[in-house]
Amino acid sequence: MSEIGYEYTRAEVLNLASDYAADLGIREKGKDLTMKWYYNFMKRWPELHAVKPSGLSELGAKAASPECIKKYFEEVETIIDRHGLRDKPQHIFNVDEKGINTGGSKPPNIISAKGMPAQVVTSERSQTITVLGCGNALGSSIPPYLVFPGKRLLPELLDGATTGCDGSMSDTGYSKTDIFNSYIKNHFTKYVQSRNPEQPILLLYDGHRSHTSLSLIQWARENNIILFVLPPHTSHLLQPMDVGCFGPFETLYQQEAHKFMRQSVGRSVTRYDVCRMVCKVYNKALSPQNLRSAFSRTGIYPLNSLSISENKTLPSLVYKGKAEIINAQTTSETTGENISAKAVSFFNKRGGEVLLAAGKAKKPRRNLSTIIAGKAITEQEVFEKIRDYNEKSTENQSKGREKERELKKKGKIHHLMRKQVLQQFSLLHLNHIFCLHCQMRNL
Repeated sequence: MSEIGYEYTRAEVLNLASDYAADLGIREKGKDLTMKWYYNFMKRWPELHAVKPSGLSELGAKAASPECIKKYFEEVETIIDRHGLRDKPQHIFNVDEKGINTGGSKPPNIISAKGMPAQVVTSERSQTITVLGCGNALGSSIPPYLVFPGKRLLPELLDGATTGCDGSMSDTGYSKTDIFNSYIKNHFTKYVQSRNPEQPILLLYDGHRSHTSLSLIQWARENNIILFVLPPHTSHLLQPMDVGCFGPFETLYQQEAHKFMRQSVGRSVTRYDVCRMVCKVYNKALSPQNLRSAFSRTGIYPLNSLSISENKTLPSLVYKGKAEIINAQTTSETTGENISAKAVSFFNKRGGEVLLAAGKAKKPRRNLSTIIAGKAITEQEVFEKIRDYNEKSTENQSKGREKERELKKKGKIHHLMRKQVLQQFSLLHLNHIFCLHCQMRNL
């Protein structure tokens, strides 16, 4: 169950074992097993241990299927061989965005006296600031680029910046299409080592809407930069920055924020303090060792599709149907012992039937992601598909706006007609009252 993302907690193990014991008739129903039984059970099965699992979104579990991973590596290999990049790690880059908050970060573990309450003061008011990080498979990083919330980039926001660090503004503190375009055109290309216009550069990133504008793709084609979009919701497996760099970055940043709060008693972390702290930890998190390890673990350099083990794609089997789920359960290494048919029936009923509910297929959506996912969007065929999709989307939007205007026009006409009817009714009503008044006077 843990392999496919539906682990049992300690309490659930006790409940399941109690129910199974009652089903076998060796324990009274309603009389649960104790923690003593649990500890003895764990001793009898040394290959089991209680751990804190990493979170995995449902979309990530669905998307990271063996078929998707295989297709992705086939496409990456084709692009790398076509452009002669197999032995050029200095020309293979990954860029990603990391949102950080000025307050509300998770407190670190601290040393406290026994019997004393352990408390950590954190900032209450929080703002989001986006950090764009980038590095290549050789281990070289591009200086950080920060997106602050606000209207005007004040010089004070970049106090404490290291050489090459830059930034811009947005209303929310998140990156947008124009900001990402500016980053690639002006910041990324400025710090690419030994940039030779004749030598192609492979840049991998996720397929967020702000990363796939036609103007950026056209510019990249003209400047010999290959933009490769990762399959959706697979960053936890395929994006080097997520796999090997942004985890250490977040931990180091939180430590710096905690240190700042302790040394600046009574003062909260603001956006004016973030750049200094980010620059302190950025090069540590995106160190040459971490970058090379991240590209290796994701199978990009050296190119190796086997770097993504089958165990990491097992959660996707939950959404493939009953046959594959049962196959995954019966072939698991933890079920090597002979188990009675009654036990198999009991545990399948308690676990397998629940998983089948998650396997109900949904109608696939038709959007831009189906065109760009796992593809080099600067290639001619993909570029033309994106252009056609955008043209159709623009046409549909125009039709939608025209239809909306027609409905509003009809609504206005209906309102005027209703107003005229009410006016005519009011005149008739007044005329009727006037006639009655005249009749009364004649009497």
